[in-house]
Amino acid sequence: MKQLFWKDKTGRGYTNTLTSEDILGLENEEDWNGELLHEWVEDCEPGDRWENRVSEITCVVG
Repeated sequence: MKQLFWKDKTGRGYTNTLTSEDILGLENEEDWNGELLHEWVEDCEPGDRWENRVSEITCVVG
């Protein structure tokens, strides 16, 4: 199971470590390049990053 580090970019300073199952339970948003979050989490490897206006998610364990 993948582990991902999530950072809130809205200025509230929230962070959390999530699993791929947690991510799949979130809304399927698009990043800056139009990549959908649910597709990204299926293919990501450690070090990969997904980012949009409000969230930054980094794969830490593949």
